[in-house]
Amino acid sequence: MNRPNTGNGGNVNRPNTGNGNGNVNRPNSGNGNGNLNGNTINRGGNTNISGNTINRNVVVANPVYRGPAYGWNHGVVWAPAYGYWGGGFWGAFAIGVTSAAVYGAIVNSTTHVTYTSYQVAQSSPGATLLQNYQLTQVQCGPPNLVVIYGPDNSVICANPNQLVAAGNYNLDTATLSLTNA
Repeated sequence: MNRPNTGNGGNVNRPNTGNGNGNVNRPNSGNGNGNLNGNTINRGGNTNISGNTINRNVVVANPVYRGPAYGWNHGVVWAPAYGYWGGGFWGAFAIGVTSAAVYGAIVNSTTHVTYTSYQVAQSSPGATLLQNYQLTQVQCGPPNLVVIYGPDNSVICANPNQLVAAGNYNLDTATLSLTNA
């Protein structure tokens, strides 16, 4: 199919700006639109298929809290407290305090940075997160765990369950939701 365009090589292009490399291009401006460029498909940032790799932004919505941002904190924006592990999200103990129980460590496979995990304190925002997802914190290190990267380069691990599959997740402190990392 060849529509009038500024390119050459028989491209199918929308909008009409071909580049002569045999690609099919469509604007990526709305849901359901996608780009087919060689062997890569990108659908609005939700799905990226390149070769045999599939990456998806998967959000695991909080099963308990579904209100406005920071509603879990009575509508007050949670801000990290400098010098506390995870900004205090996982508890009110300072980095380096020996009274906090170490719960193993995770090594980032890309950056090779080691993150030490500590026990989540009761009645902390992190404890609320674990309760909402029915997760139980465990020692980091073994495979097939839920690994949650929290504020200020913090990490905790939990056993997977029917709500959260094993894998790496980033934490959204506004909604207490998890997104695959």
